[in-house]
Amino acid sequence: MNGFDNKSKLIFIIAGIALLSLFFTIFSQKNKNETHPVYTKPNKIEQVSVTPEPTKPAFEAQIYTYSDPDFSINIPSDWDKVIKSGYDTYIHKATGASIQIKVHNYDPNVNNITAETENNNVLEKGMTFLGFTKTSTSSYEVLYQDIGTTTFDYIDEIYWDREYIVELNCIFDDYYYKDLKDIYDTMIHSFVWNKSDPIPADYYLTYFPDGFEAALPDAWLSSMEGDSLYSYDEATGAYLTYAVGGSIDSLSSITANDMISQMQDMSMSGFFMDYFSATDELVKAQASYYLGDVKWHEEYYILKDIYSTYHIRFFYPDGVLLGDMPGDIVGLFRSFNVEDTIE
Repeated sequence: MNGFDNKSKLIFIIAGIALLSLFFTIFSQKNKNETHPVYTKPNKIEQVSVTPEPTKPAFEAQIYTYSDPDFSINIPSDWDKVIKSGYDTYIHKATGASIQIKVHNYDPNVNNITAETENNNVLEKGMTFLGFTKTSTSSYEVLYQDIGTTTFDYIDEIYWDREYIVELNCIFDDYYYKDLKDIYDTMIHSFVWNKSDPIPADYYLTYFPDGFEAALPDAWLSSMEGDSLYSYDEATGAYLTYAVGGSIDSLSSITANDMISQMQDMSMSGFFMDYFSATDELVKAQASYYLGDVKWHEEYYILKDIYSTYHIRFFYPDGVLLGDMPGDIVGLFRSFNVEDTIE
């Protein structure tokens, strides 16, 4: 009796397991048939193409244009134009937000603006400095706030070429920051200037109290070495120097031997003057020589104004190609003591 009962129980258990297995097989197959194809091929990634909805513009625009200098900017169509402190200004009545557009004649000091100088300017106004960004070699942005019972945010965008400076001064109540952020971003990024005398993107200008401005390669490291400005390219070993010398009546009086005496020294071997020319406006000399086993080249330029001579020298190992750089930098040099010494 007990043997029969145990055997019967075993048969029922085996049968139960078989039925459960059949049930799970059917259920799994049903679920598998309903599974998205992306998940049925674990060794293959399927990319599903999704077409994004077109981004709506931040606002309907009225286009502000200026003839000289030739630039334009998009302004929201519901902002009203007024003249404030002599400058064109657009105001949003609902929030009090504004953008003012200023045009100035070129001031070479704009090239020397840094985060430190702007921080000091903001502090002198009794405001809170938030940030400074050099957005290109001829533009920068300053952010600051006037914190009080009502906090006002300020965004100053400054652009320049070698003739003009353009300012966009944005002011708005910080309470409306989220509402206005995209609008201001759209306005600022819509600014387009067809510059008549641009500063090339690969160079930046620096102004000296002696009354001249000099161009330097943006990718090179620069510093003052004694009385000379020194700029160095880590990648190639090439470098350039600026120095100021005494006045001279005419550059055309400088001879090749005068230049050799300036360019050659005892550390060199195999010195050879490759080229020399001198006019009333410019002296140019090129030489090659060896420092140890390495062949080097120098290009030496001299310019002048009524007070001084200006010496620009390029040094580079053989095989390094400076391309148009020497001509670009000499062409961008400008003295403000007299009219441009060279174009």
